[in-house]
Amino acid sequence: MAKRQPKPKPPEDMTDQAAELALLGCLLFDIEYTLDACDAAGIGVDAFTSSDYRRLYTILTDAHARGEPADHASVGFGAPELRALALDAQLAAVSYINAPTYAKRVAEMAERRRMTDIATRLAQAAFAGDLDAAADILQEAEAPSIERISERIDRDLRRWGFDLWMNDLDDSVWDGDELLTDADRAALRMRARDEGYARSR
Repeated sequence: MAKRQPKPKPPEDMTDQAAELALLGCLLFDIEYTLDACDAAGIGVDAFTSSDYRRLYTILTDAHARGEPADHASVGFGAPELRALALDAQLAAVSYINAPTYAKRVAEMAERRRMTDIATRLAQAAFAGDLDAAADILQEAEAPSIERISERIDRDLRRWGFDLWMNDLDDSVWDGDELLTDADRAALRMRARDEGYARSR
């Protein structure tokens, strides 16, 4: 009779705040290059574990989307209490060239947390006999997410002045009796981005 394998124990800490801080520092050095690294790794603001880290990321990326410098001045204006964190972040980043390495590490830890959460909820639903909920959780795990794609497109739209048009679209475009799905809106945002490229030429 085969021995029963012990249940795996998840690590106590599935975060790497040193990598998160260094990635924020890379944003201060070269935000275009670093955002490309973040997009390639598939991460956005939700990949940061600290609320202050998420706020700093949002302040810098929002400033960049508005066509403003994403630097210490932006942080001081948007959230003076984060000035020290911004300085620590810049010191933590040896060079913005390392942004892809930091982004990959942050993405890895975020995905481990996401999958652990899904596995925990799936086990709870299965133990409770709620197979419908378990099926929904499995679908959630397998379905591709458009949130990070939309986040990047929204930044680009704001830079090109398409944000007001998209806000009107979100409020007024209907599909039958229901508002357009997130996938529909993402497709429209992609079309608007392409139009922005065409107009900028």
